[in-house]
Amino acid sequence: MTAGAVASPAEIKNFATAVRGIKPLNEQVHSALSQKDITATKREELKKSYMTRVNRILASNHLTAEQYSSLLKQTQNDPAFARQVEAAMQ
Repeated sequence: MTAGAVASPAEIKNFATAVRGIKPLNEQVHSALSQKDITATKREELKKSYMTRVNRILASNHLTAEQYSSLLKQTQNDPAFARQVEAAMQ
């Protein structure tokens, strides 16, 4: 999908599935990173593991990081598109 292009129903479904997979991962990693006693080494390990897992989720949903980011921005700027994604997440 290129910038400004309309997402197909399949792309919306793939994006919604990726969001469902990434959201709990975000929460888990954010919680772990906010612990006061976390070491710099552990922080880096968490970040690497997070990126590996996110990339795996994106790949399994036929999305690149750039496509995911673009679609995420579109949900923030286009209420109709956000509603389509929410419906696909049900």
